[in-house]
Amino acid sequence: MNIKRQSTLLLLASLAFAAAPLRAEIETVGGVTWTFALSDGKATVTSASPATGALSVPSTLGGHPVRSIADAFVNCTGLVSVEIPDTVTGIGDSAFSGCSGLVSVSIPDGVASIGHEAFFDCSALASVSIPASVTAIDATAFSGCSGLTSVTADPNWGTRFSSATNLSFTVPGGVTAIPPNAFSGCSGLRSVAIPASVTGIGNSAFSGCFAIKDVVIPGRFKLSAVFPAFYQQITDAVIAQGSTSIGDSAFSGCRGLTSITIPNSVTSIGVSAFADCSGLTELTIPNSVTSIGDSTFYGCSGLTSITIPDSVTSVGNYAFQYCSKLATISIPASLQGQTSNWGLRSACQIIVRN
Repeated sequence: MNIKRQSTLLLLASLAFAAAPLRAEIETVGGVTWTFALSDGKATVTSASPATGALSVPSTLGGHPVRSIADAFVNCTGLVSVEIPDTVTGIGDSAFSGCSGLVSVSIPDGVASIGHEAFFDCSALASVSIPASVTAIDATAFSGCSGLTSVTADPNWGTRFSSATNLSFTVPGGVTAIPPNAFSGCSGLRSVAIPASVTGIGNSAFSGCFAIKDVVIPGRFKLSAVFPAFYQQITDAVIAQGSTSIGDSAFSGCRGLTSITIPNSVTSIGVSAFADCSGLTELTIPNSVTSIGDSTFYGCSGLTSITIPDSVTSVGNYAFQYCSKLATISIPASLQGQTSNWGLRSACQIIVRN
């Protein structure tokens, strides 16, 4: 055989081998028949039967670690829950697309990517937690997941959940910044929890979040700056645990605010911090607070009573000016001589504790 003909045959053989489809491997585990493909000694799940009820993806198939899930569960409407092993690093395109009965999925730390329409139209999916190991989520990965009510994830992934109509989003502790436009257009975002570790929130981070009502937020931020179009509609606020102060004008003008929770990590409340919070009827100041600034509760016309704890050593001028319904205020004996500058209404009863 001449060299030219031999080379041609070798080329054709190699092309035929390259074009040949990967041979499907099959293994039955726990009554479920799994089909998988091997590459570099790693398994990719390609199908499972039956794919109904609660399903745990094996960590090994054919003695090989399971590294990824392909479009294995497309339109498996009977699938209710899925536990993914910590060997998996990738959830592929359309992996669970159309699984309309899927309620819960466990995504382990170690997963790095979630592909195109991976959970498309999983309308029953109620909650999901995205581990810190994830570095890429396709824009359509959770498209159509309208039933999501709880998500814990890095804020960089906020817009991936814009299909949700009644969503509570938790930013994990340790995150230091929320980027600009992080939740832009998430019209179904009802509540957001931001940890005390966050020191910066970008412009328009919550643009178009029309449904926002409840927030957990570090005391350093002004609500009117973070939610410029919606701050007056927020009804419930919690100062993030670990905050040491509530900044000047932090909640000023939040007329819709009816509940505020202050953790025992806070030691100071700033100037005008709650000024004109006319919907606020009660407030508990923890025993960690040592100072209350000028005009802190100025114009809180709904406030009916308040207790100043023994830890407080100073209360600023006009702190209670125009608190027109304030009927009683309980104070420690150490503050008895300071009340004249607080702007208390004449009918307010001052209860001095010994």
